[in-house]
Amino acid sequence: MKHLTIICLAFLLFCNLAIARAGMSPGIDPASGVVIDVDSWLDVCPPAGMVPLKVSIHNGDSQSHTWTLNVGNGNGYGSGGSGLITSTDITVEAGRKVETTVYAAVSLQKNAGYNYGNITLNITGYGVTNSYLAGLNVNSSGRNNNTQYIGMSKVLSVKGWSPLKDKFENPKSSGQDTNLVGSEIRMEDAPEDWRGYSALAQLWMDGGEWIAMSEASKTAMLDWVAMGGRVFILTSEANKALLKLSPTINGVVRHGAGEITVSTWSSDKFPLDYVATQINKSNDNGLHKQLNSYDTNWSLSKTVGELKLNTALIFGFIVIFGALVGPVNLFWFAGMGRRQRLFWTTPLISLAASASLMALMMLQDGLGGNGSRTVLALLMPVQKRMIITQEQVSKTGVLLGRGFSKEEPSWMQPLDWRNNNNNGYYNPQDDARHSFTETPTFRSGDWFSSRAIQGQMLQAVRPSRAAIEVKFSTDPTAAPSVLSSIETPLRKVFIKDETGHFWMAEDVGTGEKKLMKASNTQEFNAWFNELVSKNSGPVISTATNRLFGLPSYAYAEGSNASKIAVKSLPAI
Repeated sequence: MKHLTIICLAFLLFCNLAIARAGMSPGIDPASGVVIDVDSWLDVCPPAGMVPLKVSIHNGDSQSHTWTLNVGNGNGYGSGGSGLITSTDITVEAGRKVETTVYAAVSLQKNAGYNYGNITLNITGYGVTNSYLAGLNVNSSGRNNNTQYIGMSKVLSVKGWSPLKDKFENPKSSGQDTNLVGSEIRMEDAPEDWRGYSALAQLWMDGGEWIAMSEASKTAMLDWVAMGGRVFILTSEANKALLKLSPTINGVVRHGAGEITVSTWSSDKFPLDYVATQINKSNDNGLHKQLNSYDTNWSLSKTVGELKLNTALIFGFIVIFGALVGPVNLFWFAGMGRRQRLFWTTPLISLAASASLMALMMLQDGLGGNGSRTVLALLMPVQKRMIITQEQVSKTGVLLGRGFSKEEPSWMQPLDWRNNNNNGYYNPQDDARHSFTETPTFRSGDWFSSRAIQGQMLQAVRPSRAAIEVKFSTDPTAAPSVLSSIETPLRKVFIKDETGHFWMAEDVGTGEKKLMKASNTQEFNAWFNELVSKNSGPVISTATNRLFGLPSYAYAEGSNASKIAVKSLPAI
């Protein structure tokens, strides 16, 4: 894969809302001693992201058994839409009970309106007589406009969801005619993995619920916020100090590319207008809107070129094949008195033609493929985290294998964009021919197809001690020095100190301490805008623009994306 740039940002700290459902269970043979329960943290199917499913299996049998949970996602109306299946095997020893969380992927449907796909759940294995479990339906009202997907905790939704729904959906009272999309969520069951929050555009919760959250759930939520997530905490004045958050600026705690907003409220009066205003803001920059915004302006998609069809070669092949399988076969290989030979000459000619066609494709398009990617790495030194967002595009020839290992927990979303003549492009969200499958350790199906141009957005969070350290001299007029522990060399590093002055260093190697030189706003802006506008699509551009030119941040351009990138198909 052709490696483009990395932007490394080192963060230096100073349908309606469904009532939380009971567990879903398949049909079970009572004599088996098996008890299976599946519970979803979200009650409505989101348009994209991953849905946390808590699976509980008690094996009352005298021997070990394995059950397979398949979660399917596609267009619920049966007219197109890609199919995505998340498959997970769960083994339970005899007489034991296992509880685990499965993160089921939801593939964004191109039409972000009311008809994005439902989620269906099936579980098979010992003792199961009816594998179907109740799934998650769409939040549908038939309106043309949807809000971004909103998560609201039980404490707030009991008081505020109904009037909020009326405000959005009743044109007479508010002038809006918008479907309020979202789910009530139980903060006591909050996921302990960032992927569990990936479907949300905003998360609203009460201060008491934040205080009661486990440290693992808070850490996972903060990882998601660093990617660009938005959390709103409504709390009493007395509870503000108990939140133990970093100091706020106008009530906002900045964390990576995202924010936590803290507001005071009285539990007997829901701040309806304030909440509605913030939800409307998410419609302009929410992740699902970003995913729907890849189009011909995504410059990275142009780096791989277009697929070209050699029409003369194909026409010549058809003519030769037609002559061989027709007249030559009929009058030469299996002439008069030898017609029985057609039973083996025709299959042989067809097999030879198929092999020749495959050889022609390999000669024309080659094996594997080539591609380009842009990787945004946000370094969180205090949390010892590296937050990865990756946009990539590829052009393939003949693929001998399309499956690939998942080396780390990640979210992978097929992207839809078109060039002017659609040459070699297909829409994985609208075209029902394409299907995607993933297990906890492997992806297969049409993530990559032979002779196609495709794009994906990937996100991952990994532990990392990498950082960009800046040391200032005791002399206020002297230049600072910079030291990078990032595993890839850095072409350029910019910092903006607390006084607003810019400093820059070039060719900073791993573990190399380098003296910086004075820079200015114009030089930084030119570098930043060129880097982002040249290589970044909507998701990365939105994140980097939120972090543009902040004091006490370091901004760097890496020279080798492969050191940091989320791995996918190795043949590209």
